[in-house]
Amino acid sequence: MLEVTTLRWALTIGLVVGLLALDLGRAAAWPHVVGFREAALSSVFYIAVAIVFGVVFIALGAALLELFSFVFLIFGLVLIVTGP
Repeated sequence: MLEVTTLRWALTIGLVVGLLALDLGRAAAWPHVVGFREAALSSVFYIAVAIVFGVVFIALGAALLELFSFVFLIFGLVLIVTGP
């Protein structure tokens, strides 16, 4: 079975929480109307982060992709249950 070290979990969770804090902190510090350019750059950044995440999973093997698919399924179900 796949073994993920505590360090990897801590790094992954830390990265996600850090990105969320950066995004929310930036929005709270400079409240303004977001223009098209800024929205596009933010979208490109987050899409790039997702692509890098996927490339790392592919580089580390298919077993991690299976785990990612399962985690993604659980996350989707949580979003459906807790949605608006």
